[in-house]
Amino acid sequence: MSELDDLRAELTEEVDGVMGEPVLLAFLDGEQQSDPTRENTALNAVLRSGAGHVFNLSKGSKKERTSLSAEPSFLELARSDYDGPMPRAGDKVQALARAGKPWFEVLDVSDRGASRIILELGEA
Repeated sequence: MSELDDLRAELTEEVDGVMGEPVLLAFLDGEQQSDPTRENTALNAVLRSGAGHVFNLSKGSKKERTSLSAEPSFLELARSDYDGPMPRAGDKVQALARAGKPWFEVLDVSDRGASRIILELGEA
């Protein structure tokens, strides 16, 4: 490993030690059923969820109920610690330590980062 790789791994480990929380990756098939080829995985990862700010697109009209959440959520998996199946759009993530154990849906996966696999999440 290069010096940059060493620094990247050290930083990832420090961030995960402070910001990591237990989550469940639930792998689903195209029918939104449990995927028998990819076993669900519980692990610690950095989950950054939006503050839940919702904007009313109808400018206050009570007749219209269209809204938009402005803050996306992301799950950051450390490459050095994660050796499970590659997540895909449509899979689910559960925040195991948060009140109500909320679920998120995987909207997109980016595996181009050197130290992290980033999952963009939406409401499940």
